[in-house]
Amino acid sequence: MVKNLLKFSMQSISIIEPIKIRLRGYKTLFRRALPLEKHEKAILGLIHQNNGDYRFSELGTVLGFAVADNPDLHIRKDVAEIQLFESYLENLKSSHLIEYNNQSIQLTFWGVKAITDDLKYSFYSGNIQIPEFFDIELSNESSEFNFKEIGVEVRLTNEKNLNKAWVLNDLEVPDINLVNQFHLNRLNKYDDILFDSIEPLSNLGLIETYLEFSESNNSINVIYESKLHEQLSKEINKAPNTLKAEYLKLKISCKRLVESKEAFLIEDLTDFISIIDWGDVLEKPNIVWNNSSISLLEKFQVNWNLISSKSPVSIIQDTIDGYIEKFDWL
Repeated sequence: MVKNLLKFSMQSISIIEPIKIRLRGYKTLFRRALPLEKHEKAILGLIHQNNGDYRFSELGTVLGFAVADNPDLHIRKDVAEIQLFESYLENLKSSHLIEYNNQSIQLTFWGVKAITDDLKYSFYSGNIQIPEFFDIELSNESSEFNFKEIGVEVRLTNEKNLNKAWVLNDLEVPDINLVNQFHLNRLNKYDDILFDSIEPLSNLGLIETYLEFSESNNSINVIYESKLHEQLSKEINKAPNTLKAEYLKLKISCKRLVESKEAFLIEDLTDFISIIDWGDVLEKPNIVWNNSSISLLEKFQVNWNLISSKSPVSIIQDTIDGYIEKFDWL
C-alpha cells in the first residue's frame, strides 16, 4: 500500500496550519510632527535672530503690540494688546517652543529644532508590539520580514499625550531595527510617528495566523490568501527550519494518502502516527480493514473508545476474543 504515496505524489495537496507569532512588548516615548503656523515661524525667527533671547517688551514692540509706553511714537501701553501678545506666546509655550515671563523670552531646544525642521512636535507615551516567529527562524536576509503579508498587524496602544517635552539627549537612541519592524507591520501607516525611546516590557503575547502549505520538488511552498509567499517559502526550506519543513511534508503526505480515492491499510499510517487525527482518519471510507487493524491501532496507542466506535462491526466480531476487555461497549 505504500505505493499509494508514490502514485498520488503529483496530486495538488495542501494543508492549513496555525503558525504561532510571538509579540514582544515595548514602552515608548514618541512624537508627532505638526506644521508651523506663519505667525509661529515669524516669532521664532525673530527670537532666533536675536541669539535665542528677547526682552518681552522689545519683542512685543517689534511685532507691533502696544506692550509699553512709547512717548516718541505716541503709543500708550494697552492691556488688551498685552493680553493678545501673551496669547501668542502662550501658544508657543504650550508647544514647548519657548519659555517666557514678563521680562524675557527664550527659545527652547524644541524651538530651535522647530526652526531647523520647520515643524513643531507633540509628545506622547505608549506601548507597541513587535512580531516574530515562535518556531520559524529567519535569516539575516529576511530581518525586515513583513508580517502584514501573512495577516499580522501591530498597533500603538495605551497612548497618552504627555503635554510636556523631554530632553532628547537624556534618552537612549532606540534600536533602528525595532523602529523599522513596527513601521513595517503597523496598522495605520498614515500616522507619522517619531520614536525617541523604546524600552522592553516583560510581557509577551502569542497569537496565531493560518497559512497554507504545499510541497513541490521536495520543498515546502507557503501560501497566504491563495498567493505564494516566496520569501517565507525560501526561509522555511533553509537548514535552521529543517524540522519544521519535515513536519509539514509529513502532514502533507499523510493527507495525500488518506484523502486519495485509493484504498489504504492501517499499516500504511505507520509513518504518520505522531501527527494523525485518528478521529478523522478512522472515518475515511477508503480504509481497508482486516484482522490485524485492531492490533495495529492498539500498538499506535489509539484511544479504545475511538477504536470501538470507528471499527466495522465485522472486524470487531472477528477479533472480539482477543480484546473483549478493551472494547468500549457503552
